[in-house]
Amino acid sequence: METSNRSLSPDALTKISHLSISTRRPIAGVFTGQHKSPHHGASIEFADHKEYVAGDETRHIDWRVYGKADRYYIKRFEKETNIKALIFVDASASMGYASHALTKLDCAAQLAEGLAYIFLKQSDGVGLVTRHSGSVRHIPASAQTTHFSVIMDEFARLPAEGTTDMGAWLQSFNDMVSGAAFCIIISDFFCDMPAAYAALKAIRYRKKETVVFHVLDPYELTFPFSLRTNFKDMELPRELPVEPLTIKRNYMRLFGEYIENFRRTCLEHGIDYRLYDTSVPVEKLLLDFTAGRGVANA
Repeated sequence: METSNRSLSPDALTKISHLSISTRRPIAGVFTGQHKSPHHGASIEFADHKEYVAGDETRHIDWRVYGKADRYYIKRFEKETNIKALIFVDASASMGYASHALTKLDCAAQLAEGLAYIFLKQSDGVGLVTRHSGSVRHIPASAQTTHFSVIMDEFARLPAEGTTDMGAWLQSFNDMVSGAAFCIIISDFFCDMPAAYAALKAIRYRKKETVVFHVLDPYELTFPFSLRTNFKDMELPRELPVEPLTIKRNYMRLFGEYIENFRRTCLEHGIDYRLYDTSVPVEKLLLDFTAGRGVANA
């Protein structure tokens, strides 16, 4: 099993080293950090005022407001906190497909490594869940910088095997997210979509910020075949001889509808959907992802 393509190059790491990822909603964390918390306290960013009551710290009284209102008000601040992110990577057999040098799993691994690198650089904890051949492996979250090597080692020996029961798989993932604020799912989603939708909604409704990276090969997106071809199912023992030119129009229409339905369902439930064309360098995908979340990158 060739996995050398799964490690991010030093050049790619340099290109993403200035990026940061923040949540779009207040989260409760454990340590002081860069993410907004729903809990108010004495920290670095002013939020609003509240009327003084006995027991409040007098050092936070806003005397300027008192001079105008003749009543005591104290300043409230947004705490900033670290988050725990959990990254879920599909390693079923269909993720082994490639029309170029990198399989979908290679690209998913690079993406997960890039996300982990960014989270760890900003002192956030990050964990990993992988699944193949019915086996689920969970690497608990850590904010230690050495954790990056643990994640890379996991991908170095991860094969693309087995079928995709995404609903059950995401349900098991849902059981692991109790301490996480940020949940990221990376898959081609070649599965029973109603079951996948139900599991994604369950994660989102637990107040977890949820991001989906939909990993697709450019050949799956464009269907550039012209000669008679035997298409083999990568997860089941079956194949189908096809004259591509006779089905391309319907394929493109149906595949486009599948993607649009997925995108729309995610939008309706507050899930951040990202299409990942594996011909796009992972560092560009990460740049677009962080910029698209309204994050200021140095």
